[in-house]
Amino acid sequence: WSVNDSAATHWWATGSRTPVVKGIYQADTAGWQQVEVEYLGFRDTSYLSIEPGKLVKIEVMPDSALITTDSTLQLLATGYDGDNNSWDLTNHSLWGTNDPGASVVVGQYNPDSIGLYLVWAESSGIGDTTQIQVEHGKAVRITLLPADTQIVAGDTIVYQILAYDQDSINWDISLTCSLTIQPDSGVSIEQPKLTGIYRGNYQVRAYYESLMDLANLQIRPTNPESIWFSAPVVSETVQAGGNTILTIQVRDQFGNKVNDSLLVNWSWFDPEGDNIGGGERFESDSTYTIDGASQVIFYPSIVAGDNYRVVAQVDSLQDTSVVIVVDT
Repeated sequence: WSVNDSAATHWWATGSRTPVVKGIYQADTAGWQQVEVEYLGFRDTSYLSIEPGKLVKIEVMPDSALITTDSTLQLLATGYDGDNNSWDLTNHSLWGTNDPGASVVVGQYNPDSIGLYLVWAESSGIGDTTQIQVEHGKAVRITLLPADTQIVAGDTIVYQILAYDQDSINWDISLTCSLTIQPDSGVSIEQPKLTGIYRGNYQVRAYYESLMDLANLQIRPTNPESIWFSAPVVSETVQAGGNTILTIQVRDQFGNKVNDSLLVNWSWFDPEGDNIGGGERFESDSTYTIDGASQVIFYPSIVAGDNYRVVAQVDSLQDTSVVIVVDT
């Protein structure tokens, strides 16, 4: 006979959030549940398998994350019914993202670009979204730009140094890398700017973590600022019928030797002071440059005692030397 309504009958359920009343069990917790009854010292047990109710909510975890382009993130989708029972929906959801080129396969997010992106899961028309911040991966190479260039002394060049991860995503490290130059004199560095001072060929190197890249830099002299005879300094004696090599030095404002495509105009004045100009006194095609100096071979007359004034001019700059002819 039924003793459900008897005052001597006691019911209870293990794991249930609601009591059993007169044998009526209200399922509210998914999983295996144990229901027990006692009547006049007699006991019996029933085991019930409770399935989750209708899906009312999906939760994607983690709800936010920070990852890099060279990594992946495993997301989990959890479903909930009206009694807050939960179950794993990771393998039974439709996954998607607004990260162009990325993929989400069974909750595993493989990023493609830097930025803040959404990843979502959907099942039975119900879904949830999480935000993922994607940053660049570990640098695998760096590039120093421009690779090879020339500047004029006094000019400034601004270098750009880019780092690249394994997906060829780049970012600017111009202010965070280490910039050096060899030889280390003759330039001024205010990273990432470099100002040239002394002419020459230099090698610029950028270091970032364990990576390095280099570029070649040539510093050329600027416009001539000074000019003087270095041989002879003031005057020189030459035997009658002989010749002498005249050497002119030209420098820019930084003291750099200026000889690239240097055009020196040579002229001479005879003993009477007349400006004769060029002509036969200078050996034909004898003008040349050597180590920043311009030289010419000058032939005075065969008359001892004659004095010749030789003028070298570069742009608006000039200097004078005197050649004195003596007896042989």
